[in-house]
Amino acid sequence: MSSQACVPVSDYASRPLASGDAELEEHGKPTGLHPSHTAAREFVKRNTGLLLILAAQGFLSLMNVAVKKLHDIEPPVSTFQVRLSSYSFRLLQTNLLS
Repeated sequence: MSSQACVPVSDYASRPLASGDAELEEHGKPTGLHPSHTAAREFVKRNTGLLLILAAQGFLSLMNVAVKKLHDIEPPVSTFQVRLSSYSFRLLQTNLLS
């Protein structure tokens, strides 16, 4: 066991940062981000709508491939069954998260 006394958590907030730590703004966010991270965040912020559309198209394409693959097995799984399971999962997810 350590011979140091227990320090309350509130005391850690008032201590200065150790060398090598990123400086903190008044809101507690690191200011020393690498320029590529800042550029990536700005890109995502500017193109959020387009990225959401791209993600939706990707998931719909994967669902199309899944329907084609599931239709080839015995007994075949219909498109209705895949859509029903997708909507059921979405309904459960919505109810659990809200």
